[in-house]
Amino acid sequence: MQLRDSAVAVLHPLVLLNISEHVTRTAAQVECSKGKSDSPKTPAVLGALLGRHTEGRYELFLSFELTLENAGESGELNINSENFEIRLEQLKLIFPNDDFLGWYVVSSDLNVTRMMTTLHSKIICTYPSALLLVFDASLSGGSTASSGYSLPVAVYETHQPTAVSRSKLELYTQINDTGDRPQEKAEYYVEVTNDAKVLNDPNAVMASKLVPLRIAIDSGEAERVATEHVANISKTVAEDTIVPTTSGAGGSGGSGPSSAPEPGIYNDSSQVVVFLSSQRIAVEMLQKDISVLKTYVGDVLNGNAPFDPDVLQIVQRVLSNKPVVMNDEIFDLARAQEETNYQMVSYLAGMTKAVSAVRSVSFRANAALVSARNSNMPNVNPSQDGIFDVSMSGVMMMMGGGGPSRFGGRSRGFGGMR
Repeated sequence: MQLRDSAVAVLHPLVLLNISEHVTRTAAQVECSKGKSDSPKTPAVLGALLGRHTEGRYELFLSFELTLENAGESGELNINSENFEIRLEQLKLIFPNDDFLGWYVVSSDLNVTRMMTTLHSKIICTYPSALLLVFDASLSGGSTASSGYSLPVAVYETHQPTAVSRSKLELYTQINDTGDRPQEKAEYYVEVTNDAKVLNDPNAVMASKLVPLRIAIDSGEAERVATEHVANISKTVAEDTIVPTTSGAGGSGGSGPSSAPEPGIYNDSSQVVVFLSSQRIAVEMLQKDISVLKTYVGDVLNGNAPFDPDVLQIVQRVLSNKPVVMNDEIFDLARAQEETNYQMVSYLAGMTKAVSAVRSVSFRANAALVSARNSNMPNVNPSQDGIFDVSMSGVMMMMGGGGPSRFGGRSRGFGGMR
């Protein structure tokens, strides 16, 4: 299938990472469910793509998962629209500049299947120009037709619907009882169900053609740093996931237990374990570097190592930049001061919130009094603006200092009347 040279789909690392994580997690869930059922059903892996579209450039920044639901007794799959709208609204609040550009689906190859066209025809009813990204989970090779990066990804653009023959909607040819086989060099069309055009030919339908796009990879500085961090952490956790243990003295010819790998303490690949593993490795590396420098400085002082002024100058510069607490009392005093400052800020925020609440209540009470003067409160002095008087005289009356009352005479303490 010929590519459209004027358009390009730009993939960012986060999209590929999210899809890969979705595939891996689903495969792990299916593997775990094999013990509970003889033939666990592999769920469809698909999600939404968010990004920006400028002329012929589709830039994909984000993605999130989509859930399917069965529509009635026919068993036809539909996307859970309620979950989709909620997730899309949540991401739009965080990333207001990103829009829904299409959806992705994971398959065993890069060909478009009947399930994909069925779901895509429903999506383009609301989003006519939605993209379709097919991810090859078998990693059998890159798409030479749509990408020069050997990525197991193909991106298809939805063109405007035109009248085509119904035969072009047939994606597969039957091969006896072995199943369906995709047509070679097939052109993919998706029927547009909401098109109201009347065609004279009964064998013609309104359908949109799926045209593959060129794929480019782009990433910002923050994305590159995050990708390198994830790659390094994943490598570290993979090395620590299985800890080989040996018990007994079984050798090559002994009958004792062999060194069969058993799950170690890092077999839980949660985010907390990943973070703690990275911190542990960083502390170990720092400890090793400090021990090397300490040994070298000791050997120089004892005359067992040559004096290198450049190395010692670097060590001195590093030590001068690192704050070292030599006195525990000073450290405790500084910590107590920091705690006091934090508590003072918290108290100030609480007081400000309380004052704001009191001010809001006073405004509402005054508004209620003004609105009820003529009908419900005929005895109220018309010159009184409200219940609460925030002027200096009003403050003095509330404090009990007395003073002229708006009701006549003198007030007696807080809220004093005649």
